[in-house]
Amino acid sequence: MDVEELEEAARSYEEQVSEAVASDEETAAYVEDLEQRVDQLEESTDLPSGDALAAELTRFLREREEDDGEDAAREQ
Repeated sequence: MDVEELEEAARSYEEQVSEAVASDEETAAYVEDLEQRVDQLEESTDLPSGDALAAELTRFLREREEDDGEDAAREQ
């Protein structure tokens, strides 16, 4: 799938938003404050890795499949 056009549109949009934010001091200060909050949140929160999330999802689906099999066996 060719996503080059979409990537270019995303870059253009990002540039337009950055220019709009930079043109207004109050908005720029607000955005900077939000970015600092996100940085602090990311530093203080231990998010699981993608591998850990995938393993948890696999475990959940396996347990659900086992539970469905037991329910089907009970119904017979």
